[in-house]
Amino acid sequence: MLTAQASVSMSWINTVLAAAERHGLTRTQLLAHAGLGAQQLTDERWPIDDITRLFTSGRKAEAVAAVPDELVEETAIIGSVEHVRATARRWEAVGVTSLVVTCGDAARVKALGDALVSDE
Repeated sequence: MLTAQASVSMSWINTVLAAAERHGLTRTQLLAHAGLGAQQLTDERWPIDDITRLFTSGRKAEAVAAVPDELVEETAIIGSVEHVRATARRWEAVGVTSLVVTCGDAARVKALGDALVSDE
Protein backbone atom coordinates (compact mmCIF):
# COMPACT_ATOMS: atom_id res chain seq x y z
CA MET A 1 0.00 0.00 0.00
CA LEU A 2 1.28 3.45 -0.94
CA THR A 3 0.45 6.76 0.70
CA ALA A 4 0.77 10.35 -0.54
CA GLN A 5 -0.76 13.56 0.80
CA ALA A 6 -1.54 17.04 -0.43
CA SER A 7 -1.02 19.19 2.59
CA VAL A 8 -2.91 22.41 3.26
CA SER A 9 -3.27 23.73 6.76
CA MET A 10 -6.87 24.81 7.23
CA SER A 11 -5.78 26.69 10.36
CA TRP A 12 -3.44 28.70 8.15
CA ILE A 13 -6.27 29.35 5.67
CA ASN A 14 -8.54 30.52 8.48
CA THR A 15 -5.75 32.85 9.68
CA VAL A 16 -5.42 34.34 6.18
CA LEU A 17 -9.19 34.79 5.94
CA ALA A 18 -9.30 36.57 9.30
CA ALA A 19 -6.41 38.87 8.29
CA ALA A 20 -8.11 39.72 5.00
CA GLU A 21 -11.33 40.56 6.83
CA ARG A 22 -9.42 42.88 9.19
CA HIS A 23 -8.21 44.74 6.08
CA GLY A 24 -11.72 45.16 4.68
CA LEU A 25 -11.79 42.22 2.26
CA THR A 26 -14.72 39.93 2.95
CA ARG A 27 -14.31 36.18 3.20
CA THR A 28 -16.55 35.79 0.14
CA GLN A 29 -14.41 38.21 -1.91
CA LEU A 30 -11.18 36.48 -0.94
CA LEU A 31 -12.55 33.02 -1.65
CA ALA A 32 -14.01 34.15 -4.98
CA HIS A 33 -10.59 35.57 -5.94
CA ALA A 34 -9.11 32.14 -5.16
CA GLY A 35 -11.83 30.44 -7.19
CA LEU A 36 -13.59 28.94 -4.16
CA GLY A 37 -17.13 29.17 -2.88
CA ALA A 38 -17.68 29.90 0.82
CA GLN A 39 -19.32 26.50 1.29
CA GLN A 40 -16.01 24.82 0.45
CA LEU A 41 -14.44 25.94 3.73
CA THR A 42 -17.28 25.55 6.19
CA ASP A 43 -16.55 24.55 9.79
CA GLU A 44 -18.83 21.53 9.38
CA ARG A 45 -16.74 20.22 6.50
CA TRP A 46 -13.29 21.13 7.79
CA PRO A 47 -13.30 21.13 11.62
CA ILE A 48 -9.52 21.54 11.76
CA ASP A 49 -9.49 24.12 14.53
CA ASP A 50 -11.64 21.91 16.77
CA ILE A 51 -9.51 18.85 16.01
CA THR A 52 -6.34 20.81 16.77
CA ARG A 53 -7.73 22.06 20.10
CA LEU A 54 -8.72 18.52 21.11
CA PHE A 55 -5.34 17.09 20.12
CA THR A 56 -3.22 19.77 21.79
CA SER A 57 -5.24 19.53 25.00
CA GLY A 58 -4.35 15.84 25.25
CA ARG A 59 -7.72 14.54 24.07
CA LYS A 60 -6.12 12.62 21.21
CA ALA A 61 -8.75 9.87 20.88
CA GLU A 62 -11.47 12.52 20.58
CA ALA A 63 -9.39 14.39 18.00
CA VAL A 64 -8.98 11.25 15.90
CA ALA A 65 -12.72 10.53 16.15
CA ALA A 66 -13.50 14.10 15.03
CA VAL A 67 -11.64 13.72 11.72
CA PRO A 68 -14.29 13.19 9.02
CA ASP A 69 -13.64 10.49 6.43
CA GLU A 70 -14.12 13.12 3.73
CA LEU A 71 -11.14 15.08 5.07
CA VAL A 72 -8.91 12.03 4.78
CA GLU A 73 -10.24 11.15 1.33
CA GLU A 74 -9.68 14.68 0.03
CA THR A 75 -6.20 15.17 1.47
CA ALA A 76 -4.57 11.74 1.36
CA ILE A 77 -4.07 9.06 -1.24
CA ILE A 78 -3.95 5.64 0.35
CA GLY A 79 -4.33 2.46 -1.63
CA SER A 80 -3.10 0.37 -4.50
CA VAL A 81 -0.51 1.58 -6.99
CA GLU A 82 -3.26 2.10 -9.56
CA HIS A 83 -5.37 4.17 -7.13
CA VAL A 84 -2.40 6.31 -6.06
CA ARG A 85 -1.38 6.90 -9.69
CA ALA A 86 -4.91 7.81 -10.85
CA THR A 87 -5.61 10.08 -7.88
CA ALA A 88 -2.24 11.86 -8.14
CA ARG A 89 -2.91 12.54 -11.82
CA ARG A 90 -6.39 13.84 -11.01
CA TRP A 91 -4.94 16.15 -8.34
CA GLU A 92 -2.25 17.34 -10.74
CA ALA A 93 -4.94 18.19 -13.30
CA VAL A 94 -6.65 20.52 -10.81
CA GLY A 95 -3.47 22.30 -9.74
CA VAL A 96 -1.79 20.31 -6.96
CA THR A 97 1.93 20.87 -7.50
CA SER A 98 3.50 19.03 -4.57
CA LEU A 99 2.88 16.03 -2.35
CA VAL A 100 4.00 15.22 1.17
CA VAL A 101 5.07 11.59 1.05
CA THR A 102 5.26 9.23 3.99
CA CYS A 103 6.99 5.92 3.35
CA GLY A 104 8.22 3.31 5.79
CA ASP A 105 11.37 2.48 3.86
CA ALA A 106 13.39 3.20 0.70
CA ALA A 107 11.63 0.43 -1.26
CA ARG A 108 8.28 2.18 -0.76
CA VAL A 109 9.76 5.52 -1.81
CA LYS A 110 10.97 3.85 -5.02
CA ALA A 111 7.59 2.14 -5.58
CA LEU A 112 5.78 5.44 -5.13
CA GLY A 113 8.15 7.21 -7.52
CA ASP A 114 7.73 4.44 -10.07
CA ALA A 115 3.93 4.63 -9.71
CA LEU A 116 3.85 8.39 -10.21
CA VAL A 117 6.08 8.48 -13.29
CA SER A 118 4.69 5.36 -14.97
CA ASP A 119 2.68 5.72 -18.17
CA GLU A 120 0.53 2.69 -17.35
